[in-house]
Amino acid sequence: MAVYTNLNEGHIIDLLKLYDIGELISFSGITEGIENSNFHLKTSNGNYILTIFEKRVDIKDIPFFIKIMLHLNKNGYYCPEPICDKNNKFLQKLKGKPTIVVNFLQGKSKNNVTIEDCNQIAQFLCFAVVLAGIWQLAMPWLKLRNSFNWNWSFCLERSDEFIRLSKLFWVGALGATVAQLNILVSRLLAYSLDEEGALTFLYLSARLVELPLGIFAVSVSTVLFPLLARSSQAGETD
Repeated sequence: MAVYTNLNEGHIIDLLKLYDIGELISFSGITEGIENSNFHLKTSNGNYILTIFEKRVDIKDIPFFIKIMLHLNKNGYYCPEPICDKNNKFLQKLKGKPTIVVNFLQGKSKNNVTIEDCNQIAQFLCFAVVLAGIWQLAMPWLKLRNSFNWNWSFCLERSDEFIRLSKLFWVGALGATVAQLNILVSRLLAYSLDEEGALTFLYLSARLVELPLGIFAVSVSTVLFPLLARSSQAGETD
């Protein structure tokens, strides 16, 4: 159910007076969705979607969402376009809650997922991970080049620094491999159980175990490692 704020015809008519999108012909609640209340509006000018942002959405984030949709539309992406009112405002208030109106996109929900759909998603995710990795490498390189005139060069000549890095690399790779093997074995064991939901239980228990690790260990290491690096560079070993 995705209609948490009920509206009547009077509410819609009063809202449409702020816009230049025609007079109301009919409206209906949209039951799909999980966070906001959505309504399909049919006016004399066409079809629109009315969205009421519920409590889970921070009102400070809504202008950012609107800018994202406008940017995507401007660059030719198939995305709902926010409609501005007669005063060139996008955000309204309806029953005390932030509200926007966007254009209606033709389409329907996909209820039957096929193997081909899964393959397309997997291919997109693989491409996105590779692209994100390249971007993650490019950002510090650009910053170093612009700030320190640093030029990157690929060289595999044997040197003391290269040998030290190689030794440290294999130690880190071994640790990461053990962690991934542990996850693989755990999931294989969960798949072999007859209990329904075993994989979900394993995933949730792993998140619970990693909670203190993420809060304390990662936080401490994030602060401590730069201090250790600076102390080592300065020769402070005490």
